[in-house]
Amino acid sequence: MLTRLDAEFRPRRVLLIQFGPLQELVQSLPVLNTLRVRFPCSEIAFLIEDQMVGLLTRHPAIDRLITAKHHWYKNWEQIRLVKKRLKAFTPDLSFELEGTFRGGFAAWLSGAKYRVGFSKKSSRNFGWLFHNVRVSSQSSIPVEKLEQKMQLLETIGIMGSSIDYDLPVIHHEEETSLNICREHDLLGVPFAMIHVTEFLQKKGLHVQIADYLTAKWQIPLLAVWRNDQERYWAEELARDVRGVIEMTSELSIPLMVAMMRKALFFIGADLDTLHLASAVKTPCLGLLDSAKSFPPYQARRSCWLTPEDAADSGVFDTCDRMLHQLLPDDFQRRGA
Repeated sequence: MLTRLDAEFRPRRVLLIQFGPLQELVQSLPVLNTLRVRFPCSEIAFLIEDQMVGLLTRHPAIDRLITAKHHWYKNWEQIRLVKKRLKAFTPDLSFELEGTFRGGFAAWLSGAKYRVGFSKKSSRNFGWLFHNVRVSSQSSIPVEKLEQKMQLLETIGIMGSSIDYDLPVIHHEEETSLNICREHDLLGVPFAMIHVTEFLQKKGLHVQIADYLTAKWQIPLLAVWRNDQERYWAEELARDVRGVIEMTSELSIPLMVAMMRKALFFIGADLDTLHLASAVKTPCLGLLDSAKSFPPYQARRSCWLTPEDAADSGVFDTCDRMLHQLLPDDFQRRGA
């Protein structure tokens, strides 16, 4: 078992493996971009679950996307299919970025000579058994998940690399987002996005924030959702608060990214969409059970509040501070 490869090692093909939720995939992008800089002539493939394909379509650092179905490792037919796809790529080096059995198993199926992953202390479900180059990272705090992934690069001599997400602009999604803005009179107008989740609905924070932003600041609020229940809450919010615009259809991941790039800031309590907004450098107001749940990378005037922090006027004071930083002077006078 190794802890570091030879500094002169130059792989022909590199495989990255990341399953799991959207936030985990977003946190893996700096590893991808760092490897592209380190190995400009290597072919890089990324193995992900098929529902995440939209996020990485046409990513400039990826030569090949390899997909697997959810729970693929529990079905012999799917295991054979994933093995066939990985063997067709024939990587020399793999990085398993989540520390799980399914990730380690996929690395082993790939046949990569060097399989980099987490050690026993940092893995789950015996995933470490499949790696022959292991990194020990004992922290389990969510805020340090990105740091853990970046530590894997130390095995090839990369230390202290910068954090670069580099999500590509997809032109047809950009056109669609412009059409949405035209439809709702948002072109050239500062607007915020809010993801109406169960956490916000239970606390009543989505209504309070919407009332405050639309009444005091006269800022349109675009309510987005990712499932039928969230859609119902978004419809309620648009019906009850003037100035709230409810998306009538679910946004795909690439279209969500395109809309986030146009928003003044993003409000939410869901780690997936907060990570996505942060990755495209959109300031966020995150309302979370623990302020440490969301990493401050790319923070850029973003704020994270717990329910206790948001109590009374805390959330309104935070909105005011963010808007004074983000809005042009003529719009700032609205909230004076």
